[in-house]
This record gives sequence, structure tokens and C-alpha cells, in this order.
Amino acid sequence: MAKELTTFEEDWDHSLMISVLMVMGMVMLSSVMSSTIAPLTRQLQAQAYTGAVDSRELNATSSVKWINLIGDPPYNAWVSADFTNKGPGKAYVGVNTPGPWIEMESGGGGSVNMAGANKRIEVIFYKTDPGETAVITAIGKY
Repeated sequence: MAKELTTFEEDWDHSLMISVLMVMGMVMLSSVMSSTIAPLTRQLQAQAYTGAVDSRELNATSSVKWINLIGDPPYNAWVSADFTNKGPGKAYVGVNTPGPWIEMESGGGGSVNMAGANKRIEVIFYKTDPGETAVITAIGKY
């Protein structure tokens, strides 16, 4: 049986086709990788502290009030927050939703750390018991 010889052109066509298929495969792989890496990058950026501190004094009454941290200056969601109730009444704080509430006696406090969460502290809700008032110090880090 005689061995068939291939020409340079046949080898060139074959090599060119393999190269084109490899490039197409790399393009497809890179698009899949970028769509996979982008959410991971956003999550890692959300985990990082910038080192900034934002301090707020909240005058609480029996009506539910809130501050929008991303809708008002300095437009930054907090990664963590420490709350202190200066009194005179009992105070309640809710993070991102009005409840569940962090209950704080006068002179007491509470903390929230969202370092491992997908969402940061964007809104703080606060109130007191009916007929009472309280001053709450909120110190956030972002």
C-alpha cells in the first residue's frame, strides 16, 4: 500500500483551521471567565474598608425615622456601625429595614457588621417607645 503524500497547502489549511478554532475557543473562554470574575470582583470591593468614619446624631421619637446613607451626602453605605443610646428613653434601631429592631436601653448600645454580606448598611431606621425621646449616636465605617 502506497503512502499518500500531503502538500504544503493541505498542511497550511489544516494548521490555519486549528489556529482559528483555538482563537475562537479562547474568546469564548475569556467571555465566560469575565462574566464569572466580575461578580467576585464586586463582592471583594464591597468587603473592603476605605478607612473612613461617618458619625451621626439621631434624635429619635415614637415616629419611625430614617437616614438614607447612599441617597444623601457622603453617599456611602457603611460596612459596620456602632450605636449608642444617650437617652433619656429606650431606643430602637433597624438596619436596611424597619425591623427587626436592635433594642437599646438608655446608656446602652449595639453594633452591626456587614463585612461578609453582599449588601452594606444603606438605610438606618430609628424610633423610641410611645411618648419617649432619645438621642442615638451612630458611628459607621466604610
